[in-house]
Formats: sequence, structure tokens, C-alpha cells
Amino acid sequence: LRSLGVTDRPDTPYKPDDDGWFEEYRQAMYDEYCSALGATDRRVMIATMRLDGGVVAGPLGLFKQLSDEGRADFLAAIPDELLVANWMRQIGKSANHREQIISPVRWLVSTHGYVKTSLGILPVGEAVGPQLREYAEVLPVAEISLAKANKLRLPTRVEEVAPDRWSNLLNAVRGST
Repeated sequence: LRSLGVTDRPDTPYKPDDDGWFEEYRQAMYDEYCSALGATDRRVMIATMRLDGGVVAGPLGLFKQLSDEGRADFLAAIPDELLVANWMRQIGKSANHREQIISPVRWLVSTHGYVKTSLGILPVGEAVGPQLREYAEVLPVAEISLAKANKLRLPTRVEEVAPDRWSNLLNAVRGST
């Protein structure tokens, strides 16, 4: 496979800037920037926004075309060190306008990814970290490394689990009795 330029797992450090999905990421980071501006603040053109960061796991070009199970397997196969958590966004030429943002690989996995959990394969945003393993019968505990769970910002304590999840759980319990 390697001699054909193909890999069976996400282990190649690379820059995703030329991938088709990267424009969706760029637009999301621009929209996030604009949403933080006041109503009368001047908006810059998206072309003046620079996104910089380290290499990430790749290749990612076909990620969105994988099945849910394929995306979960892909996430599980990403080496922890290549699941880069953050990049930098700079608006214009001034270094004063640099701020930390979600990395493209973390954004892609959080937005379009799936993870194997104690309750089946679910979108990454619905999972909780492996630190909550003792609640695996009632919460979707991600079956990934602690490092990945932390980089993906999955809830790691009961207090971090969103209240609506508890409400849904209580409703499910009420419905089953």
C-alpha cells in the first residue's frame, strides 16, 4: 500500500490545508471569529485569516466518506501524539490578533467523527471519557485512550456530563419500567 501512496491507518504526519474538507474548517473558524465581534466591529475578509499549527494525523481526505464504524476505527487508530488539540488563528498581519483554536483534526473528528462506546458506536460529542468507566452501563463511555479523550475534551467527571444527558437517561429509565 505504501508504495502506492496509500496507508491503511492514520499514521502519516501531514498538513491538511489542501484537503477538500479543510475549507469547511476554515469557514467554521472564520464564523467563530466573526461571532465574537460586536455588531459594529469591522469584519476582515476570510483571506486575511491565517491558520497555523503542527502536523496532524493523516491522510484525512476520505474521512467523511467512511462509515460510522470506519470513522470510529479511524479515531481509535490515530496515534495519540498526532491528535493535535490546538492550532493558532491570526487575523491580519499583527501578532496581537493570534489566538488558540481547535485544530483541524480535532474539529473534523469532533464534528464528523464517531467513537466506539460502551453503548455502541456514537458521534464523538455524545461520548464521555474512559475516566467514567464505572458508569458504562448508563453512559456512553468512549473506548479510546485517556490522552485522546482529554484532547477531544470529552467529559471526564460526572459533574461535566451535560444536564440534558441526565434528563434523557432518567426518561429512558422511566420508560423502561
